[in-house]
Amino acid sequence: MSRTGTYKRYAFVGAMLMLIGLFLFNQMDVHTSFWTVMLNMAVFGIGIGSLMPIMNVSVQNAFPYKQMGQVNANLQFSRSLAGVVAAPVFGAILNTWFLRRFNEVEPSGFNELSDSVQQDILAMDPQQLITREAQESVESSFAAIGPEGEALHQEWLHAIQLSLSSGISALFFVGLIFAVLTLVCVIFLPEHKLQEDEYYEEEKQDAS
Repeated sequence: MSRTGTYKRYAFVGAMLMLIGLFLFNQMDVHTSFWTVMLNMAVFGIGIGSLMPIMNVSVQNAFPYKQMGQVNANLQFSRSLAGVVAAPVFGAILNTWFLRRFNEVEPSGFNELSDSVQQDILAMDPQQLITREAQESVESSFAAIGPEGEALHQEWLHAIQLSLSSGISALFFVGLIFAVLTLVCVIFLPEHKLQEDEYYEEEKQDAS
């Protein structure tokens, strides 16, 4: 980029890779293999990893050197604000689609259980399944139900997997929409030749 003095073509490639990565994410489900997930993450990571610094350069290149403090402060503020807004919005989308899907695939044996047992099972946090100790604790909770506990445990795990997959797919779809908008913005991004020594000329003149 420093050799050619241009950045738009690199931004376009990064935006395209990010878009392709998110499209591949949208094709995944509970049966997707580990290596497929890694490949999709690599495509997305290369895309967004190359795009973000290019966007920084494009913004900084559009302003004189003496305004760099204000420019960088606004960039940092915009990112922080976006993170604050995006976290609860994406969390709400995940929860909404998770609950919607779980109500569709809820194990049939739930209706035969007492209300108190159903409440205990539904109150379980899916993040408890991260560690082996937590998984054994959940499994023992189902075993306490009775002979049907093991079968119900497997049905519950499958329902959780399908529900989480549905919620995460919804997030990927929203991300795909933003990736398309990003690509459109990059296409119409005005390109200014990268400034070199002249970038500091005004500052030197003011200092002298």
